[in-house]
Amino acid sequence: MTKKIAIIENEVVVNIIIDTLENAQAVYAEVAEVVGSVRIGDGFVNGSFVPQVDPPAPIPTTLRPYAMRMALLHFNLLDSVQQAVTLAGGQTLLAWEYALEFKRADPMVQGLAAQLQLSEAELDAIYTKGAEYL
Repeated sequence: MTKKIAIIENEVVVNIIIDTLENAQAVYAEVAEVVGSVRIGDGFVNGSFVPQVDPPAPIPTTLRPYAMRMALLHFNLLDSVQQAVTLAGGQTLLAWEYALEFKRADPMVQGLAAQLQLSEAELDAIYTKGAEYL
């Protein structure tokens, strides 16, 4: 009788076929009958399928001005940043008002983050939230 069979290589499901278990075992080094929901990429450890965990999305390194301001507004930081920028004046004020993008590694961004005592995790959260507005 044919069944759903997982082809396994290095403890990872690399394919799922419909065949008899006997035929699959004759052709492939490691196979297992699929029971329940199994996807290509899932793990197979100690005779059990382990769902694949998607890696976290990368943290953006650049935001456009609208996205940056919306993220800061979300975290109730927009007013504080605008005050810090106004106090800094000069190049910082011009960059805040006219920049086409805000790179996370930019000295202005790093300086404002330090002035507002934002942690790396908080800066990550700002850039991650800002990516929702791109």
